Amino acid sequence: MADESTEPMAGPEPGVLRAEARVARSTAELCRQVADGIDRRRLALAERIEPARVAHRPDIWSSAAATRSRAHLNRQVAPGLWFLAHDLGLTARRLRDEAATLESRARALSMDADEIETLMAPIPSEG
Repeated sequence: MADESTEPMAGPEPGVLRAEARVARSTAELCRQVADGIDRRRLALAERIEPARVAHRPDIWSSAAATRSRAHLNRQVAPGLWFLAHDLGLTARRLRDEAATLESRARALSMDADEIETLMAPIPSEG
């Protein structure tokens, strides 16, 4: 038999919802900070390869060793760095997407807390 209690159903407390919202906002901020750090590293990688490519031009450095070094740089190092930079870019984008999701969740939790507080507020009596 079902309990026919007159007490209202226990639901989430507004304070708990607000705490969850704060955690979600702070996690979102951390995601953005990590994404920004990844972007800085990705740009640094791209900037580091260009001077090496310039230094390996045949008109600057010509010998059998230079030819082998150029081939290694152009066939292995540069593509490897490009793939790494691409993967870092995708990771940063995913972190930013996660931050947006967390911000949205934080807004929803705050709105739920506001609604619960409004429903729980005493009704003023007319006197």
